[in-house]
Amino acid sequence: MRLTAPYLLRAIALLIVAPPLLSACSVTAIVNSYQGNNEVRNLCKIDGGIKVYETVQISPGEFPTIIPDKGIPSWERIRGVIYKKYRYTDSYENFQPTSLNIYRHKTTISRIEDNKVMGELVYYVRGGSPELPGVHCPENASSEKLINTVFVIPGEQADIYPTCPSGNTEKLELTLKSSAKLVKQDVKININKQPNNRDWHRGDNCDGRTKIDRWYEKYGDNTRYGIKLTGTRLLFFGVDGKRCQALAIPDARNISCDDSGVFVLGYKNKPEGASLIVQQFSKTGQLVRETEASRVAPYAGAMVSYRESEDSIKVNTAIFNHSDIAKCYSATALKSLSGEKPIMNRIGSGDKTFGYQECDVD
Repeated sequence: MRLTAPYLLRAIALLIVAPPLLSACSVTAIVNSYQGNNEVRNLCKIDGGIKVYETVQISPGEFPTIIPDKGIPSWERIRGVIYKKYRYTDSYENFQPTSLNIYRHKTTISRIEDNKVMGELVYYVRGGSPELPGVHCPENASSEKLINTVFVIPGEQADIYPTCPSGNTEKLELTLKSSAKLVKQDVKININKQPNNRDWHRGDNCDGRTKIDRWYEKYGDNTRYGIKLTGTRLLFFGVDGKRCQALAIPDARNISCDDSGVFVLGYKNKPEGASLIVQQFSKTGQLVRETEASRVAPYAGAMVSYRESEDSIKVNTAIFNHSDIAKCYSATALKSLSGEKPIMNRIGSGDKTFGYQECDVD
């Protein structure tokens, strides 16, 4: 494999005009990055993109959500079923030479009954760094677009969903009864017994018919490691019966549903400490209420449990010092403003315990 003239010239120009960059990466890394980018584009022209061989027409209210296989290690790609009739598989391989850091990703949807491939996606990625960002090709292809191209609703586009119409969002800030209190220190957590988060963050079934599609994390630049969590997206069937999208808090730790709608629990880091955020969406995607309780932990950790009484809410948080050693914090916030009577009967979707039982306190 050789470096073509245009990319060689760019690499030489970069070496000449950007000497400070050389302190962060070697000349070899710079040349490999341009060679890798060139090779990704060449490979993409060969077999990159989405190919659909047969479509499945679905009715409004039926999201083609992946139900993942049980026990998939977190480092492996997703495997699962859609509608109990179709198999979804993700795989990847590293291209030689490995110094170019190029990966070929392939996603396949096949019918379980006869193993017929309904559609497939192939795309190429060169891993990068904040100094030399990677590339992927094709840029407009995704597993979500593959799913929504195989499973179609007449009149909808496969890759573009409008934002759900917004309404008046009630913003509430609760009075903290007790700030984050260290209740247990240096607790050993049995990591092997913790819940597999894939089971909830790949899809939620709200009423047996309408599903919130899997949520995803979008990343951007300008952080220490070159990534920043910027959004958690939910898909709904809007008031017009068509799919729409809503953006929830970035650091979502749990999404649950009941007759009142969809509840998102998560954290927001602030200089004075982490806040608990509880968002309530209607079943058609409107953010109805956002409630904040400040300083529930020194900073965002693993959410252990959420409990709600008539006049207060309580959240327990585990913050890990090492891989399996945690400090346990607990905080309580009143469901009232300035000591008045409770402002509402309910904020979240009920008491929930998420795992890390060693850190849970009543």
